[in-house]
Amino acid sequence: MDYRALAGLVMIALFGLSTLVVAMGFSVKYFLAPVLKDLFPPRQAPGGLTPDAADTRLANLEDRLDAIERGLRQLTEAERFDRQLRRPAEE
Repeated sequence: MDYRALAGLVMIALFGLSTLVVAMGFSVKYFLAPVLKDLFPPRQAPGGLTPDAADTRLANLEDRLDAIERGLRQLTEAERFDRQLRRPAEE
């Protein structure tokens, strides 16, 4: 067998495989994914929240915690400042 004929067969096989991979990707994305989503609905977190709602709630709680920590830091800095003001008067 001539190596040119073998090279041609290899090129045809590679082109066919690459086309098959693209076709499989589209079929999975547009056919299989919605079917699987209908068969197996997304899980819900405790309390009946969807994962997106749970993520949003977690982000809100983190923001609230950051605000509380900021307020606590301001209070402790104010207390420290007041103590420094009182020290010279005590001496």
